[in-house]
Amino acid sequence: MTGVLGVLHALAVLRFAEVGRVVRRAEEPRQDVLAHLGLAAEEGWAEQLVRGDERGWCLTPAGRSVLQGALAAELDALPEQDPDLRAQVLDMEDALRPCDATVSSALGRWRLGRLGAAPPVAPAEVLQELSGPGALLEAFEHWCREVGITRLLGYRARFGAALGRAAVDPAWIADDDRDSCEQVWRELVEDLRLTAGVPGPRPPSEGTASEP
Repeated sequence: MTGVLGVLHALAVLRFAEVGRVVRRAEEPRQDVLAHLGLAAEEGWAEQLVRGDERGWCLTPAGRSVLQGALAAELDALPEQDPDLRAQVLDMEDALRPCDATVSSALGRWRLGRLGAAPPVAPAEVLQELSGPGALLEAFEHWCREVGITRLLGYRARFGAALGRAAVDPAWIADDDRDSCEQVWRELVEDLRLTAGVPGPRPPSEGTASEP
C-alpha cells in the first residue's frame, strides 16, 4: 500500500506520530509523505495535533473509513479470494484477543512498575509472558500466506527481534522511541482490526497501561 493510502495506513497503526515515524512506517521519501499528509489534511482524513511537547499526526474517523474501504477492496482483489475470507479475518482477529490480553497485562505491569505505582517486574518475567503470544505469530503468518494477505507479514520477525534486543536492553520492551515489543504488538493488533473492518481504533482499556 503506497501513496496517500500508505500514509493513512501508517497513521492508523501508529495512532499518533511525528512526521519522521510516519516516513519510516510508510517507507516513502519524506517530501512525498509531507505531500500525502497535506492532501489527507485537505480531505479531512488526517489532522495535526499537539500533545504535550510533541507535535504529530493522527487519522480522523473519515480517514479510517477511506482506509478500510481500500483494505476491503484489497481483499476482494486477491487472486484466490475465498468467499469466506472476511469471516476468516474476523475469526483471526477474535482468536488474537486472548494473546492481546496477555501482552497488555504484562506490559501494563511493566510500565506501572517503572512508574513506582506497582511492585517492579523483572524484565525476564515480562519477556517470558511475551514469548507465548510471540510464538503464536508463526501460525498467524502461515495463515496470512495461505490466504494471500501479504501486507500482514513481517510482524513475527519484528516482534522476535524486539524480544531478542529486550533480553539485553529492557528499553526494547516498551519504549516508544524504537520498534519495541509494545510498539510492534500495538501495530499488529490495529492492522488486523483494520483488515477485519472493526470500527474505530482499539479503545485504551483494551491496550497497555500508559505513562502520564
